[in-house]
Amino acid sequence: MNNNFPLIVREFRNKLGLKDTNNNDPIIYNGKKGELFAFNKVYDDGLEILLLHGKLSGDFSLQGMPISSNDKWVLSFTINVRIQVFEKDILQTEIRNGDAVVMYNHHFGFNMRLKANEMFFICSIRYQQNSLSKLKHIIAQEGIKISADQEKFLFVKLFVSPEIRSILTQIGGNRNMGVSLLHEYLYAKAKELSILHLYDISVGNSKLLAINEYKMQLAQKVRDLIISDLSKHYSIQDLSKRFLVSGTVIKEAFVKVFGIPIYSFYQEKRLTVSKDLLNKPDMSVTEVAYNLGFSSPSNFIKFFKAKTGMSPSQYQKKV
Repeated sequence: MNNNFPLIVREFRNKLGLKDTNNNDPIIYNGKKGELFAFNKVYDDGLEILLLHGKLSGDFSLQGMPISSNDKWVLSFTINVRIQVFEKDILQTEIRNGDAVVMYNHHFGFNMRLKANEMFFICSIRYQQNSLSKLKHIIAQEGIKISADQEKFLFVKLFVSPEIRSILTQIGGNRNMGVSLLHEYLYAKAKELSILHLYDISVGNSKLLAINEYKMQLAQKVRDLIISDLSKHYSIQDLSKRFLVSGTVIKEAFVKVFGIPIYSFYQEKRLTVSKDLLNKPDMSVTEVAYNLGFSSPSNFIKFFKAKTGMSPSQYQKKV
């Protein structure tokens, strides 16, 4: 098996001018070239974890990273990482917005790009035969049924659910514990991420899919249009006229690629941006409401409270 997880860590070391080591201790760097937490370990049962978290002062790219899994599973969660996925030099899909879940069980090549001064997160989990058997046993005990035993599959979802994002945030916030405890903690979190993602597949929140480049591009164009101006709400009819495609095709493509309906995605983005704006001391609740296209501050307050359990003013005081 061609294992390039250590090679990826080495490339980051070279970028930051750090010496190579042969132990499993995490890399913690904070200096002129940025900040980085890097971790790579193979556990006794064959489970391997690659974790990269931080931001770099300059753009960074890795070209042609071949990562083979053969009959094993690799599951990756990324935030703010632009990725191109190739099979035999043929582009399979491109992750442009940087947030994605990728799962596969055979050989692919990856190009990876990070933007300067943008916080990124990469968590890749490789299950070899022994660890994969244990995972399947846990899945069966939980009553989760999946059809991921295909001879060859690639799964891509261009959306990281709030639940998975929460776990990634927990990992990022608990990285300063002792090395031995960190090893156990990341092992447990890797299993938690895997089971949560596979549960999403089992209940239909996500599906193993064959990549259709046309639908992938259509869904990405719809996504880009939505996030370019959250003060505007596009109906399915609006989108159909704009892209000259039936509303049914647009809805199906978007759910298949992002794992969430268009309106739900729009509302999730509005909520995320509203929190960012409320964190700014010079932004009032009224300004945030109108910036995000709400017809009145009261409608925004109602929306925000339904989503978070608190009013915008209460949220501002909390942060």
